[in-house]
Amino acid sequence: MKKIWILVLLVGLQHFVYAQKLVGVGKLIQGGVSDGEKLLDAYLLPLNRAMIVGMNNSGFNGAYEEEAEHRFTLSLNMSLISIPGADKRFNVNDLHLESVEPEDSKNGMAQTAFGDSTSIKLVSKYGVGSLRYFSINTLEGSEQNAMPLPYLNGSFRLNNGTFGVQVIPLVIIPESDIRVWMVGANFYENMEGILPFMENLPFDVHLGGGLFLFNGHSDLDVKPDDVKVNLPITNDTEGPYDNQELFIGYTGFYGSAYATMKLNVFTPFVGVGFNAGASSFDIKGTYPVYAKTPGSFVGVRAEDIENPVSSNENYARIKFEAGGRFDFGRFFAQASYTLANYGGLGGSVGLRF
Repeated sequence: MKKIWILVLLVGLQHFVYAQKLVGVGKLIQGGVSDGEKLLDAYLLPLNRAMIVGMNNSGFNGAYEEEAEHRFTLSLNMSLISIPGADKRFNVNDLHLESVEPEDSKNGMAQTAFGDSTSIKLVSKYGVGSLRYFSINTLEGSEQNAMPLPYLNGSFRLNNGTFGVQVIPLVIIPESDIRVWMVGANFYENMEGILPFMENLPFDVHLGGGLFLFNGHSDLDVKPDDVKVNLPITNDTEGPYDNQELFIGYTGFYGSAYATMKLNVFTPFVGVGFNAGASSFDIKGTYPVYAKTPGSFVGVRAEDIENPVSSNENYARIKFEAGGRFDFGRFFAQASYTLANYGGLGGSVGLRF
């Protein structure tokens, strides 16, 4: 059973890497570090927000069958996080780049990580006449409308409180070099244990929250010939480029209130919650970068830059959620829908023991 759950977890994470194309992001900095960081922030915006809120779309552990002999659960959870259409593209012209610009001034729309599979050419703002020094391409999107986030969940019920632990063990995502892991924890309290008068209500009220930490790492492969050079430039690149690495990290916390009602084997629930978090994105190592050099005869110089990008973003939202859980002996299944920006479906299947 453990091997089956790990296999399903890996399949879900495989779609995660297809959606993001993370190993290509290092090439965006070659047109200039400042411009590259702006392009990266725009490209990764929907991924960052989806990861910050994803754990709060399927993490409620309070809708349980109240049997004293079944206090532990182990389940495979899945959040299918919907990506807003407005966050699938961005206008390069709105970034006010310093060194590059769209080749077609009338077409500055580029794709984010969840956009379509097209890209646009960015050319150096400097050159001789109409001939620019170099060009790079924006990254393609994945053409996906949602991002799956699978994880393993374990919980323990003690009196009126339920403790939960969420884990993605250290794994290498299939068909990639991206290694990820995640750990989280939450707690929900049935308020009748604190306010005895609530025992007379036809429903239960649960208050709680949680936090999580997600990290990923991959080697990159960015070389000088990834850039198309149209005019002679001063080239001071030396390398080597075998130390290039990508680090991603997400931290988040959330708080929620739920109402549940026991109806035989089915327990429906509704809830409202708030969550916030932060993302970090670091590109470390040595990278060949093209940039304008004041006083240079040709105006553009290729040079090696160390640890070019360290980017951070914060995000917060309010959510509404409705769903239910079925209990059949030791087996249970739960599903819900989160209504919010970056909401979507959530679900879990598991065992009680």
